[in-house]
Amino acid sequence: VITVPASTVKDGFRWKRMTEAVRTVIPPDVPLDIILEPEAAGFALLDESLKSDKSINGKTFLIYDLGGGTFDASVFQVLDEQIFVVGESVGSDDQRRWGGIYIDDVLRKDYRANGSIVKDLVADLRNRYIDLREQKQVEEMLRVEPVRAKIALSAADEYTYSLQDYMLSRKRFDELVRPMIEETIDCAKRLVDSKEQESFKLSLTNIDYLYLVGGSSQIKIVSSLWEQKKQEDKCRFNIK
Repeated sequence: VITVPASTVKDGFRWKRMTEAVRTVIPPDVPLDIILEPEAAGFALLDESLKSDKSINGKTFLIYDLGGGTFDASVFQVLDEQIFVVGESVGSDDQRRWGGIYIDDVLRKDYRANGSIVKDLVADLRNRYIDLREQKQVEEMLRVEPVRAKIALSAADEYTYSLQDYMLSRKRFDELVRPMIEETIDCAKRLVDSKEQESFKLSLTNIDYLYLVGGSSQIKIVSSLWEQKKQEDKCRFNIK
């Protein structure tokens, strides 16, 4: 079983490339199944939960999967101890760049705009010849520092960049990434609102459990904004 982002069109270019890549290492007589990533996460989480908690029978679940380079969402129901995907899942695409690497890009732009030393280094890269080794060092620093800042701010209130020329606060970090997180939450809400059951349309008020999966979903502002949405819409879901 191979997983792909929810934005991947079945039998489309990416789907076929994945199939071709897998077949280079798996013999043609071995069955191959491709499923969407939020659905894989849902099946894995709910199957494990069913083994120890039968009370989730009859409940509705929203999988919110914010990963390294994509965002995916899917809705599940557990009925008669069977796990069902409710309609189609959704995912980010080339137009909606959501995920950890795009958060890094936001932090990188902020650092380049506000770090006094790094601004000069970037200007030097543009305006004069720099030794290739020094150029690679600058590029590597600009690649790594935003990642370190993101990780540090999951626990600390501030992060000082290695050149000591800029301090990024948790408040500023939240301001920078908030628009992206709000867009993913709106996308997940639209997915839920688009689903119909036999006698009613689903909404966030019908969701019993919200699962935050994917590394980037562990950023604190994600759960904070979901808690805010829960209060605003008077929802009952538990966040896991």
